[in-house]
Amino acid sequence: MGRPKIAVVGLSYLRELGISRLQGGYEVACISEPASSLFCFSDVCVPISSIDATDSELLDALRSAERRLGGLDGVICLRDPNLVATARAAKRMKLRFPCDSSLGEVLDKYAFRLLANRISGCVSATVRLIESRSDWSTFFACVDAALQQGPLIMKPRRGSCSYHIVQIASKEDIPRAWEVFSRATNYRGGDFIVEDLVEGTESSVECVIQSGLRLALQTTYLPRVKEFEFTESGHAVDFSSWMPRPIISRSIEQLCQLSGLDDCILHVEFLETPTGPFLIEVNPRLAGDWIPELHRHVHGRDLYMLACKIAVGDDIAQECAIRNTAYAALVRFSAPGIKTSYSDLVGTELSGKHDRVTFLQADCSNGLNNDARGVACMLVGQSPTELEDRAERIISAATGSPKPHATHTARPNEDMHSLWSK
Repeated sequence: MGRPKIAVVGLSYLRELGISRLQGGYEVACISEPASSLFCFSDVCVPISSIDATDSELLDALRSAERRLGGLDGVICLRDPNLVATARAAKRMKLRFPCDSSLGEVLDKYAFRLLANRISGCVSATVRLIESRSDWSTFFACVDAALQQGPLIMKPRRGSCSYHIVQIASKEDIPRAWEVFSRATNYRGGDFIVEDLVEGTESSVECVIQSGLRLALQTTYLPRVKEFEFTESGHAVDFSSWMPRPIISRSIEQLCQLSGLDDCILHVEFLETPTGPFLIEVNPRLAGDWIPELHRHVHGRDLYMLACKIAVGDDIAQECAIRNTAYAALVRFSAPGIKTSYSDLVGTELSGKHDRVTFLQADCSNGLNNDARGVACMLVGQSPTELEDRAERIISAATGSPKPHATHTARPNEDMHSLWSK
């Protein structure tokens, strides 16, 4: 029997390492825009017109992948805008995938807040819908009424990647919020929501779902630049256990039961508050950035492979056992004046031991500042102290300054070697 055949929909930046590993166990058809650099990691390339491909276009693309691979055993989707269309196409082709109605409910920020408010033990928030056709007077009246209960967050109803998210603290902020709303009228339908601003420590949990919650890995909190428009500046994490608190796990299980989500991987973002967790959003796909790579190094679990196994119907119970093997950190910094090549930098820091640090990103377009080079490197070691020392040496060698822009680390609890599962 040959390798199972899998379609991967919605390739995006920072997915290189995960996608490249799939070919070892699967025949892979990648479905994305024609310019995707990740096509080189696939056996078959099927282009689609844009990030907002229609239902019919996704169906045609999956059928093309099936013909060219000589069959199709499963499909995974890595990008929010393609999830519902992929679900509808998968249903037509009788492939395993979460149903489109479940996905639609959690991806719609308005419907999701109403759903999350029903989960026992979680902090709730009042939410109001601002339709895209709203004029200034309608917009002002809605936001002003909501402000009577306190500060607000405004975000696109179907947004992602922290685009167009603003904080509204008083009436003086409403005109600037209107400017954001006005320029985003064509952004995925144009509807916005305003909801209560909840303060807390932001974290995320990666959840493996197959007939219920099989594995939950708490990974990161996401510090944001709290200007008028929120900017996601990276991840900064230092946690002493990979296992989330029981109330978080119970909340995720309730969420799956209420929404009907199953057979998928969830990236769940929430706030830890004095009165309980506040669910921010749920993305029914693998986490972005390099979060899956951190878990692969720390726990020995490859979330990309688990997603594929779920998609083709393999039982993943044995695959979820946790092995705490190392500490891992992702370090980001700006390097506008860097003069050495990144390969030289790796050799200089580690005397040729390339298996101990991997430089993942070095380009101008994704710079942390408009005129800076954005650099990311992953380190794997045996203690947080080791990683902190080495990160400072790397950043100092590259920039002359030992201050990282943002980091996130994954630290296991050595006393926990068994899986938390049902």
